[in-house]
Amino acid sequence: MDLNKMMNEGRNCVGKFSYSMFGSRTGTDGTADCSGFVYRCVQAGGGKGYPFVPSTETLHDYLKKNGFALISENREWNMRAGDIVIWGKKGQSAGAGGHTGICLDGQNWVECTAYRNLGVTIQNHDARWAMNGGPYFYVYRLSGESKPTPTPIKPKSHDEAVRDSKPKHQGKSYGKLDFYNGFKKDEIRVSGWLVPDKPQGAIGKYAYVLFMEHGKNKELTRVQSQGIKRPDVKKAYGYQGGQELGFDVTVNTKQFKGKKVDVILRRANSSNGENAVNDVRIDDIYLSF
Repeated sequence: MDLNKMMNEGRNCVGKFSYSMFGSRTGTDGTADCSGFVYRCVQAGGGKGYPFVPSTETLHDYLKKNGFALISENREWNMRAGDIVIWGKKGQSAGAGGHTGICLDGQNWVECTAYRNLGVTIQNHDARWAMNGGPYFYVYRLSGESKPTPTPIKPKSHDEAVRDSKPKHQGKSYGKLDFYNGFKKDEIRVSGWLVPDKPQGAIGKYAYVLFMEHGKNKELTRVQSQGIKRPDVKKAYGYQGGQELGFDVTVNTKQFKGKKVDVILRRANSSNGENAVNDVRIDDIYLSF
């Protein structure tokens, strides 16, 4: 198996096939479904044939026969290029009850979907998974020596790392920083968003950013944020509540001298930021003062 060829086939199909479960399913007639698309890509990478085009039920068997091993069953994992994810519990994933796609990096996958009539498209996997209610899932990875060829990249700046960071799931919410850096003299700005992980999930009335001493459970200060409208986040996660899901605050940095600082995005029911309903601590991104 050549994972690079498999993934390149997926990329090359973007925008070329519409979604249908009733045609060829593999793109030969211009239509495909999710499992037929994955089947096509695995074969392009050197995978063997199968007596029929697999469904999300039989794709498990097909992948195992082509050297893939189950590495995660409904547990968080470190996504890697070439991983194949199947949504839907075995025995319950036939037809529209399941979904599948191929991971292209640590965030994105290529899938064939009826969503917004996109057909074959590249999307953020975690956002799509949340949109679909967090279905039960399985992750398969190729065993042996065949691995994607790493592409050399230049080190990211702090702002690029913040921008490209994955949404973090904590408790019953997803949160992400969009900006965390200097803003004016002796000030930093924090912007980001938080959304419940269920379409009708609870969210606190008041938005706060808590500044924490990195590596410790010690709060340094907190700043209240206005509710910033984020219709993009609301839509991406299928949230059925309001769209004021964003945060945007500034804070004086003199109080942080000599410390490393990360943040918690919080929604709370008390006006002082207590009685937290949603907390997401972004502790893998911090600033040193």
